Amino acid sequence: MGDITNDVLLLIENKELPKETQQLKTALNKYKETRKVDNNRDRAQLIFLIIAILDIPEDDFHKTIERIQKIITIKTTADLIDKALGDYGETDIH
Repeated sequence: MGDITNDVLLLIENKELPKETQQLKTALNKYKETRKVDNNRDRAQLIFLIIAILDIPEDDFHKTIERIQKIITIKTTADLIDKALGDYGETDIH
């Protein structure tokens, strides 16, 4: 498992983060607060800003968005299956 994946899992599980990850989290949250990023449009713009800061080429950006869409689709499908199975007494397939 890659370092970034591990960092994501640590965030989800609300566990202690490596120093660099904690610094990134603090900086992004401070930026979010000072720029009043509090709606979906601004959140999307923040993601575009991060992509631009990292100088990610347009083709790679599109591939990244496709990957995010696949993850959302898989999670949504799993949630629907969980709900359907829940009606039969079985739950949480993921």
